[in-house]
Amino acid sequence: MSTTAWTEGRVDALLAALDSYGMSMSPAAAEDLITERVDAVAQLMRATKATARRYLTDEAIAGMAESIAFSLVEEAPGADLHGAPRTAPVPLYYVGRMVAGLAEACQVRFAERDDPEHAETRVTELVKCLSVLGSIASTEPSHDDGTEGTDGNAGITVAFPPALLRRVARYLDAAAVAAEDGATPAGFDEDPVKLARVFRDDATMLRILAEAGGPYGRPNLGAL
Repeated sequence: MSTTAWTEGRVDALLAALDSYGMSMSPAAAEDLITERVDAVAQLMRATKATARRYLTDEAIAGMAESIAFSLVEEAPGADLHGAPRTAPVPLYYVGRMVAGLAEACQVRFAERDDPEHAETRVTELVKCLSVLGSIASTEPSHDDGTEGTDGNAGITVAFPPALLRRVARYLDAAAVAAEDGATPAGFDEDPVKLARVFRDDATMLRILAEAGGPYGRPNLGAL
């Protein structure tokens, strides 16, 4: 069986498994997850991708679907994120990092020239996320929690829906994988691993901020 046929079969299996949870996903996104899982297994086992594919059995696919179903619930899929409760305060400087990270992720996706249609789908998702983020940042009042800092605005925060932060984090993680696979912005001359590390570090921080926001009330950022 060719790699393409195998991937299409696993994508169909994953979509069917997700459907059993009442969830849907685009074939392009499912293919991303399958590819990432194969790469992760190959690295973990220090084996070839062909060998890693043997471990992506029906049972493994079912486990992926279960994990996705429970993790994506926290992103409130299909919800109006602009109108969702804004309980996760983000330091003002980190709002800028989110914008920059999503913009860099767009450039990484544009570099995926092997599959223009797939790249266009990913970029569209990123641009929509940027739009929501910018809209919230422009309308949500900023707050000063009194935290001192050398930049003069360390204590100024803007509150966002935790689900939006988790979604941005997932997009940055995906961009990290793409960068490691060689999809880097035009003119980028540094180590792709370094770029991927920046994406993942930002994604980790966003998840921390999202978890601190929780579903109820405003957290104390000083406790992070």
